[in-house]
Amino acid sequence: MLFHDDFYKSFNALSRRILGELDGMGHPFGPRGRTGPNVNLYEDGNAYTLELELPGCDPKSLEVKVEDDELSISGERPAPENLKSRKYAWSERAFGKFNRKLRLGRRVNRDGIEARYENGLLTVSIPKAEEAKPRKIQVKA
Repeated sequence: MLFHDDFYKSFNALSRRILGELDGMGHPFGPRGRTGPNVNLYEDGNAYTLELELPGCDPKSLEVKVEDDELSISGERPAPENLKSRKYAWSERAFGKFNRKLRLGRRVNRDGIEARYENGLLTVSIPKAEEAKPRKIQVKA
């Protein structure tokens, strides 16, 4: 194990805290499993953005869908053609089918969600609802 168990517990607690902003119910992603892609999540004043590392994926194999209050991202990362003939000393790249799910809060615009795949990176933009966007309050004197 690369890190002590306490590191993982702290990291997971921090992830739940940060990602909980979207749904208020804790960590919105289901079990990652061995093939789950690495994900970055960030926000600006107008949208939340998910970036998923998916090198070698055929964009046609990726599916992004919204159903009720859940965003689902699934697909398959292909295994190397000569996988069985290789004798790996170390391997961190996962392959196979994956499915990541995100519960959407009420403060997002589901109709405006867009996905783009470029250079092995799937970027999903989730616009904030108008009431969730920051707004400047004028100070009256």
